[in-house]
Amino acid sequence: MKKELFNSSFLTLLLLCFINIKAHADSYITCSSCSSVTSMQSKARSYIFDRTNGDSMSSAYTVHLVSIPHGIAGSFHVTSRPQLDRFGELETIVIARRSSTPQSLIDKAKRAQSYMHLAKKTRVPSSSGYTSAWELAQNSSSRDRLDDWAEQNDSLTYWSTQIISIFGGLFYDPLAGIELLFEFDDGSQLVMKAATLRSGTKLRLTYTRHSAIDSEGNRIPDAGSSIHGTYQFSSQYKLEQYIQKAAEYGIRLRVIQTGVRGRVIITPIDRT
Repeated sequence: MKKELFNSSFLTLLLLCFINIKAHADSYITCSSCSSVTSMQSKARSYIFDRTNGDSMSSAYTVHLVSIPHGIAGSFHVTSRPQLDRFGELETIVIARRSSTPQSLIDKAKRAQSYMHLAKKTRVPSSSGYTSAWELAQNSSSRDRLDDWAEQNDSLTYWSTQIISIFGGLFYDPLAGIELLFEFDDGSQLVMKAATLRSGTKLRLTYTRHSAIDSEGNRIPDAGSSIHGTYQFSSQYKLEQYIQKAAEYGIRLRVIQTGVRGRVIITPIDRT
């Protein structure tokens, strides 16, 4: 009898959890990697799942997303509810359905994308103190100093200010996650990612691991990583230049010719 009463009370409580749906204010998030409405839908679902996983009460959200690099926006009605799995344990079920996206948000996303050409590729002159992506890939402290230099770059400052102005206070940080390409005097490149704003319109960047390449497109290793694999060079000079750069950071290499012009296999000997 007591067991039946307990089960009845538990089921009643569980039913109340399912019936009572708690509504929330609209959420506005950025998804710079989202290239379609479908990927935005998945992002909205995972965003709410992370917020509600383990909750005992059902809830409903309206989530708005923008992808500035792709110039798209999407809105979704997302519900989260607890239910019993086949083992009698509570699990969280989250469903995201497309809803009408405000035209103003679509317009803002397209307008923000129109400014992306200002930050598509930023040239880093030798006057900045850097001449190659090797310096930043191999030295983490140099990345912070490049971040400081980028903060003073007129083009990037104008770009970030315009983006923030377009969205106003609608999004906590519309720039977060946007990847920016930097090119150095020797033709090498690397990618920095916009991080959460720390104050006002101050753009802060973090280095994207394993993104550095030389002018030939060959990977430049991060600190602590080895050089191993097939590489392509347009001339013997370019190959020797790569080997010399590696040697500057204590990386000794063995080069094996493949028989195909310009293509070699590089393996590490040791690191001094």
